[in-house]
Amino acid sequence: MSDAYTSLLDLGVVNDPTQIHVAANTAAYMAALSSASDAFTLVHPEGLTVYLDAIKIAAPVSLIINGTIYLADAQNASVFTIESGNVYISGTGTINGNASKQTGGVSTIVGGIVSNISTTNSTSPLSAITPITYDNVHISGITITNVLMWPIALGYATNSTITGTTLTNSGKSSMFMFSAIGCSFDNNTVYSIQDTGFTFYQGANQCTANNNTIHECSGGIYVQDLNGVSSPNQSITIMGNHVYNNTGNGIALTTGGTVTFQQQQHVNIYGNMLYNNNTAGTVGNGSINIQSSRGIMVHGNNIFGDGSTSTSGGKSYGIYVDSLSSFISVNTNTIGDIGARTGSAVNYGTGTSAYAIYTGQGTGIYIDSTPNCLIGSNCLYNTVGALGVMLYGIDGTLVASSIITGNNFLGVISSGGSANNIPTT
Repeated sequence: MSDAYTSLLDLGVVNDPTQIHVAANTAAYMAALSSASDAFTLVHPEGLTVYLDAIKIAAPVSLIINGTIYLADAQNASVFTIESGNVYISGTGTINGNASKQTGGVSTIVGGIVSNISTTNSTSPLSAITPITYDNVHISGITITNVLMWPIALGYATNSTITGTTLTNSGKSSMFMFSAIGCSFDNNTVYSIQDTGFTFYQGANQCTANNNTIHECSGGIYVQDLNGVSSPNQSITIMGNHVYNNTGNGIALTTGGTVTFQQQQHVNIYGNMLYNNNTAGTVGNGSINIQSSRGIMVHGNNIFGDGSTSTSGGKSYGIYVDSLSSFISVNTNTIGDIGARTGSAVNYGTGTSAYAIYTGQGTGIYIDSTPNCLIGSNCLYNTVGALGVMLYGIDGTLVASSIITGNNFLGVISSGGSANNIPTT
């Protein structure tokens, strides 16, 4: 991109914090984007606040946003729709989706920055009918907030990055999706999203999510396909993230519907800090949840404190692996204090030997008849001892092709539980 810089104030855009000049500012903004291209870098300066109709970016451009952009009332569309490669959006400013003034609903696309979405059904975005791959889309530094749906959703992107952004107070997960290749979501802060913090969705390949902080969402980082009909998500690295205080799973590989094949493949999950996830106490959720997956490495993660924060709630798992997955390695993780003394209780024993087991007490690692699975060299612990929250270090059903070996339990397991509740081989 060009080393020359031009302010939008010099191209007809005026400060408009009260939404008076929407049409004129939108026209000036679109003309500036069209004329900038490789000629100059466009600057939205600090202190400039505008309300804009939905904008399409149809040519390569470098846009620095240091001020504030609001989506104008009743647009029911995305702030920026990208229809070109070589688009660079950076800065220290804010894109505000003005969510309360948009109606949303089925068939609407109400995002912050999006590409290659044609429409939506009742649960998820749908691919463009004739998608075009956009190379080198780079978004960095900015804050995107108060968006009805996705702060960022890039379909068919290649060699693209989302770096150092803050994504918050919005309705849907930010995503790389629909065969995104070679893309990275790194060093971002995500919180207060009603959906998952970030998702690799339907056919993402050779992508990363590294060194992000994600909290107070319905989930942390997901590798997901909701309908089981797309190409697998594969060759994905999830590393060094700080994921905590989410109502659902911290990291999950999931496929919706009735699926009997392995839709998430060759994913590395390592070196992440995950704690206090599954605060809703949903049975089977926790910090790492693996379903319908193959060739997954879960190594060196620090996991603790998952479980319901209310008086109700079911069993949490630090790591869960389902029966449809295979060739899974769960090694050298440190997992402690999983679960909560919540839910209904069953009393055992009498007198000084009496104890209760609660439905909310948890398990460090649960293997659900998973074939070709290695559970080895993990450290599990329960800091409170007999009155602790973790009922089992390792639990589930072991099949002949899987191995449990070399795991260690520190501390005293909760009354009625055991460090390893299934046979080892």
